[in-house]
Amino acid sequence: MDFSQAFHHEYEIIFAHNDELIDQACRIRYQVYCEELGYEVAQHPALEIDCFDTFSHHYLIRQKNSQKFVGTVRMVRPVSTTHRLPLEQV
Repeated sequence: MDFSQAFHHEYEIIFAHNDELIDQACRIRYQVYCEELGYEVAQHPALEIDCFDTFSHHYLIRQKNSQKFVGTVRMVRPVSTTHRLPLEQV
């Protein structure tokens, strides 16, 4: 079994298509980005939210057996050709 098959055997990727799922993604980002890595203090308690969230697609990774969300990723969509992505601003 290759990595992709092993991943999809254990996990599923869920598109955060509503406010509840987006909120869950922001909570996981807070746990990793703020609590575990200590990068910065979040502006909202228990949520890591920034100006890129409004024009991003959010995804959650859920473990199939436990049905627990264990990770998240977002795809930031630039709003124009002059708009800078998060990595470009750092």
